[in-house]
Parts: sequence; C-alpha cells; structure tokens
Amino acid sequence: MGLGILLPLLSFSFSERYEGEGAWITRIYEGEIILREGFRVRELKREGMAAVPKMSEEAVKRDAKKIVDARVSKSEKAEILASVDAEFKSLPPAEREKVLGVLTPGELAGVYISAAGYRAEQILGPDLYLDRSTIPYRYILVGGITLIFLGALLRVV
Repeated sequence: MGLGILLPLLSFSFSERYEGEGAWITRIYEGEIILREGFRVRELKREGMAAVPKMSEEAVKRDAKKIVDARVSKSEKAEILASVDAEFKSLPPAEREKVLGVLTPGELAGVYISAAGYRAEQILGPDLYLDRSTIPYRYILVGGITLIFLGALLRVV
C-alpha cells in the first residue's frame, strides 16, 4: 500500500537536468515522465531544397534516426545526407566531415529532413524529438492507485 502512495509522489521529486538541445531528463514534462531524452530536431529551411518530397516519410524518419545515432560513422552520415542534398554532395569529403563536426545532431536531422522535402513536424508530429522514451504520467497514477487497492485488499484478507 505504501508503494501505491510513494510511486506517484516519487515521480514529483525528479530533478530537472538540462542536457542540451532543449531537453530535460527524468522530468515530468507536459504530462510525461521522460526516461531517455532524444534529440530535438531543428526546423531548417534553405534555398534550393526539394519542393516535392522524393522519399517516403518512414524512410526519412528511419534515416533521420541514423543521422543522430552516435554509433553511426560520420562517413555513413555523410552518405545519407549527400543522397538528398545536392549542395552537400558537391563538397569534397574533408569538407563534409567538417560540416558534420560543426552541426549538432538536432540540426543535422533538420537539414536532412528539409533536404528530403519535408518539414520536421510532418515527419515527427508535434513532438520534434527523435529517440525519446517517455511514460505518460497517468499510467504511473493508475499504477499507484492499483497498488493501493491491492494493498488494502491484501490487508483485509
């Protein structure tokens, strides 16, 4: 029964930690407890981008996740971006590496999504984060209430 009371209260005690890219970790934020923060994708618009999307939304989202993944090599990220951005493709390989080193993962994903002919909200919806892991707060409240009732039922029996 104590767990049913402490579980929802414990979630309020999570501290706010800023980790960059407009992110909070282990924080109740807009009704969610964020377990693992992803990368906030920056909305970027450039001249000469594709007016009509060339790829499906699923393919763009999959490749955008690869672009922000730290385990993917810079050369593979450069190939993914060069496949949709003619200006980036025209750069020498050394310059491509410099561009990848300067841009944050969120900016890089924004450049890729824009070059593919989409806006970030078309691919990601209203939540502009990639690889974000959350639990809606209502699930924790329901779990806590359920534990209280189970504890009371066991106490009666």
